[in-house]
Amino acid sequence: GSLVEAAGDAAWTIEGTSIGEMAEALTHLQDKDVQADLRARGLAHAQGFRWEPMAHLLHHLLQQAVEQAATPPTQSFLADWQRLRRLQADVDYH
Repeated sequence: GSLVEAAGDAAWTIEGTSIGEMAEALTHLQDKDVQADLRARGLAHAQGFRWEPMAHLLHHLLQQAVEQAATPPTQSFLADWQRLRRLQADVDYH
């Protein structure tokens, strides 16, 4: 799942449906050596996350959205949507 993807090998994950598994994990995580190891792995794993690629991707997606918003089909859709929202507001408030 997403937790495993985000944490990599820097987290002790469990299914969460077994009390025995939870107890074992909690016991394991009390070990100072395990804590230090996971902390070091977490810091190393975090080095792989950079804001620059995400910022570039977000910029690209926003540019695409702006360009698409200017197309005639999108403008037509938005005009229809606004007309329907006005009709809905008239129904809701009258």
